[in-house]
Amino acid sequence: MHIVFATTEFMTEKGYDGGLANYLAKASQILSEHGHRVTVVVLSTDNQIIEYRKNIRVARVLQGTVEIDFILRHIKSDILRRTLSCCWNSYKINRKIKAIHREDKVDMVQYCHLSALGLFRTKIPSVVRMSSFGPTMQLISAVDFQPGKGRLQINALDKLDMIAMKRADGIFAPSMLNARLVERTVGIKVNVLETPAMGVDCDKIKNVPMELAGKKYFLFFGTMSGIKGLKTIVNAIYQILDKNPGFDFVFVGKDCGVSMKEGVKSPAIKKLKEAAKEHGDRIIYLQTIKDRERLNSIIYHASLCILPYRLENLPNTCIEAMELGQIVISTYKSGISQLIRDGYNGFLVEQNDEEALVNKISKVLQLSCEEKKRISKNAQKRVAKMSPENFYQYMMQYYEDVMSRRKKLRRNGENNEKKII
Repeated sequence: MHIVFATTEFMTEKGYDGGLANYLAKASQILSEHGHRVTVVVLSTDNQIIEYRKNIRVARVLQGTVEIDFILRHIKSDILRRTLSCCWNSYKINRKIKAIHREDKVDMVQYCHLSALGLFRTKIPSVVRMSSFGPTMQLISAVDFQPGKGRLQINALDKLDMIAMKRADGIFAPSMLNARLVERTVGIKVNVLETPAMGVDCDKIKNVPMELAGKKYFLFFGTMSGIKGLKTIVNAIYQILDKNPGFDFVFVGKDCGVSMKEGVKSPAIKKLKEAAKEHGDRIIYLQTIKDRERLNSIIYHASLCILPYRLENLPNTCIEAMELGQIVISTYKSGISQLIRDGYNGFLVEQNDEEALVNKISKVLQLSCEEKKRISKNAQKRVAKMSPENFYQYMMQYYEDVMSRRKKLRRNGENNEKKII
């Protein structure tokens, strides 16, 4: 098969360090290793086609033009400007897909849900992968967010995303929680297909990097922001370090800032050091690490991974930590209970409960070596179900089901009420 991934980010682009780019890199590699041809069509700063790996090409699509950029700059409404930009980018992405299809028949297009890329979809069978849901992201970004409270606000961009979803032949999400949220809000069926694990061999993990040699440390890695639980860590950091004098706290990832009060955002690492007071020198910030082997080593040698998310779509960070046998502390009602059963293969605390987080850390540190090994093994067993081979099997079955259903609709003379170009 020839499979196209249409996306807003990929590993070839600057600032690619999000979960979407990492997922697409893994998915592309798995499909290509089974003999399929993969083309990644990505919004970029250039127009060119490059060879990424064997059987994987990247078609870079230049965002905007001089004329379009001039028009957008003179639109005062931010939401209107972003809406028009999404429409233009979707048009350009799909025009590129049609050109690729003319040269080398495309069997399936998988759109990321961001920026409504599937809005002007082609006649090629297509699916949309939900990595988040706009109205939910707005809700959980609030400083005073409480699980189960608040109302979803749907803006023009969200409506564009919903139109693009409805035009696709299928929609899937890695997270059961996100899938159900979209089903209830948009009124369409969403399949659940979990993200692939890396397939890491723990026996090949290298020694801990020099800057962490001889240290015992807790670890947070991934994007540092409020929705990833940084506000909870800021509020708990003093107690965590004060009660555990033999430990440092290591942070790895892009610092996107954290708001401790509405309308005021500060660098997360600055807030962490301020909150830690006299323990601030035990906070170690390593920024974004793109060297996979080095990052795996840091994760593997941590004493504990602390990832108190607000809402997540089966995040790569949690999967990677569990695959490396790490004990993870995360949160209830965030979607992580799909991966973690409290006390069995990791630990969960209530969201925004700093005291519960501090107490859970103390509880885990007091476990015997045998108990820690049991939890570590159970974590690896859970993630083993998401192996590259299992991912390949259920993705191919899903693609084939979608294509078969589309052929059946065509034979019956139906168009499923989808207006496509």
